[in-house]
Amino acid sequence: MHYSRRDLIEQEAPHEVPENKPSEDWPEQGTIQIENLRMSYRSGLPNVLHGISLSIKGGEKVGVVGRTGAGKSSLAMALLRIVEYQGKISIDG
Repeated sequence: MHYSRRDLIEQEAPHEVPENKPSEDWPEQGTIQIENLRMSYRSGLPNVLHGISLSIKGGEKVGVVGRTGAGKSSLAMALLRIVEYQGKISIDG
């Protein structure tokens, strides 16, 4: 009962945002733009990603490497919108 009460649990973002819905033929080229990406796993916790900005052209192969705790999984979770983040991620605009 506790987890079903909307007044006790902060609601997550909607699955689809109608004003950001891409066209039927999206993605066309696969260009990814990330600007000032910051992310924490919950409000009140420190950020695990700190202002990442990068540009990947369509067709490029990119590897993400690093030590344990470097942010590889956190970056993937932000790209897949599994967690909420601040900043901008754009795929083909």
